[in-house]
Amino acid sequence: MLGPRSIYSLLIAALWIVVLALAVSTGIAATASYSRADCTLGANTLANSSYSNVTIVNGNQCSMGDNLSSTVYRHSSYFQSIHIIIIRSIGTLSLLVFRPSLTAMIWSALQTFKSPSKRPALRLDAFQAGVGLSGAPALIPAALYVTASRTLPFKVIFVLIVSILSLLSPLAVSPVYKPHTGPFHVNTTLYSGGGVGPAASPSYDGDTVVPGGIATGRALLAAQILIGTAVFPTTFNVSVAPFISMEAIDEIWYAELDMVVARNELDCGPSAPARLNAPSKESVVALDMGPEGFFAPNDGYTASFPTFAGGNLGYVNNDPEVTAVYLNSSVTTVPGSVAAETSVIFLAANGTLEGAQQTIKSPSATARIASVDVLICTSTTTLETSHCVVNQGNVTSCTAFVPSNTSGSQSGGLDMYGISNAQAVAVWLAASPAAAYYTLPSRLPMYTFTDLNQSISDEIPPMSDLTVNLGGDQYHIPLAYIQNTVFAKTAQALVQGMAQHWSVVTTQSISLIATFGTSRPTLLYIVLGLSVGCALTATVAGLASFRKRYAPFDVTRLLAISRNEQLDGVFARFADHSIPVEDEIWDRRIGYGWVEGIGGRALVMESRGSTAFLGRDDEKWLPEHLESES
Repeated sequence: MLGPRSIYSLLIAALWIVVLALAVSTGIAATASYSRADCTLGANTLANSSYSNVTIVNGNQCSMGDNLSSTVYRHSSYFQSIHIIIIRSIGTLSLLVFRPSLTAMIWSALQTFKSPSKRPALRLDAFQAGVGLSGAPALIPAALYVTASRTLPFKVIFVLIVSILSLLSPLAVSPVYKPHTGPFHVNTTLYSGGGVGPAASPSYDGDTVVPGGIATGRALLAAQILIGTAVFPTTFNVSVAPFISMEAIDEIWYAELDMVVARNELDCGPSAPARLNAPSKESVVALDMGPEGFFAPNDGYTASFPTFAGGNLGYVNNDPEVTAVYLNSSVTTVPGSVAAETSVIFLAANGTLEGAQQTIKSPSATARIASVDVLICTSTTTLETSHCVVNQGNVTSCTAFVPSNTSGSQSGGLDMYGISNAQAVAVWLAASPAAAYYTLPSRLPMYTFTDLNQSISDEIPPMSDLTVNLGGDQYHIPLAYIQNTVFAKTAQALVQGMAQHWSVVTTQSISLIATFGTSRPTLLYIVLGLSVGCALTATVAGLASFRKRYAPFDVTRLLAISRNEQLDGVFARFADHSIPVEDEIWDRRIGYGWVEGIGGRALVMESRGSTAFLGRDDEKWLPEHLESES
């Protein structure tokens, strides 16, 4: 059978083994706080440490820390529970190891007598609370001892601190096992740039071959309109579109990238028609005014061919919708940029356009269409090399610069940044209100709205109209919607479509957005430090007291020190368990000292006017001769 010394040694060993387990658990949680938990999850990443459009250089394998973080992320509740159990085990074992020090404190209190009266210092109820505290140190026994003894020794403070910290440990550990997103600095390869193959027509031509990038952009725009899917990145200016995929930007925490951006500027003012060299602004657009033309009487439905600055670009139906075309594109190339300028013309049948420079009224009161507003905008799109800052998935700034060695480049050096056929790209983007929409053969692009007011409020671009013979009410379209939605967002979608074609691979040092398995590692170190401090204090204090003739207050010891026969007058009647102990008994003071009557140490107690017990009315001591030991 193990002796007290062996059992105490095992307690100390168990305490420090658990402290070691806490150190290991802390190391695991700390590693998970700076290692990627999403390396192998597949939700935000592809295999081989590859993001959607960002591939980590030399990142074909997840590190051991990444795998560990992923495990913690998937089983965080288990790791959190284990961490709390370990902390509470340290608290429990620390208090058990600390018991000899508490026992020594109670022995010392028992042997303390107040001079010169030799009166014991410890009350009986405090002694009982002290026996309970030394036998099972915890928060409630410590509080009971403080209440009964009306003292707050340091050793009891230690028990209170350890108990409270153990009780509050879940509050400290819970925030740790919550994943967080943050930067993950790596060298990566990513795709940037884009472009088209075929040249762009200087004016709208329904027979022009549609490049793959433009077709992809149209599909992306349709997805945004119909199902609300984000198809382009958040930028500091919606009229600035970077040639890099939205998926790549969404995965970047912070990066400074050199790339090409498309920057659009608009002039929809009174001077815009002058660019088309028309004799007057009223002659820019001409509709077929005949009886079978656009304003056919008796609500007649027709298809007619309008002219734009004297040119025929295709037919339109006399539906109450918006039509868009572009004319007379020109391109300018300088080092670091390519700029395309074009005139985009909007026709609003049975609608009004804010800032319209021309209104064509129906000659027939019974016509299907009462009037047509004409808005002409000079659209200039500049493709320019820029130094852009990406911060937490947002493009926060782009500053233009002129790259070196562009003298021999026909694209102003944009080809070095992955732009293919920059002149055609600039034209397509300048004409995006017409270029971004599907249409019927030989018919000019026409828009339709499910709910125009809602589309304007939510800045949702219009849909392609691929039907005929539609009805509708009068409507009004503000100029801000034309500028910030019809131009800017259609261009953004086209850029994202072209970024999936003809792009090039570049190597960049960036900080990716990554998910980490845990958070707040500082809390881990604080908890570990407090736990080690409590364990060390308990071990040092407990060992010191244990080596000084440690005598716990067990049943044997309590029976032995209660052998004073003169106490029978006080306690004998309580042998009948049906007799309650009066409060007066608990208030008496008790001590442990030399009793001459029995020739040894035993418990002694003050008597307060109990003639039935001691034969005197005044206060006296049992026995009369005491030698105090403190």
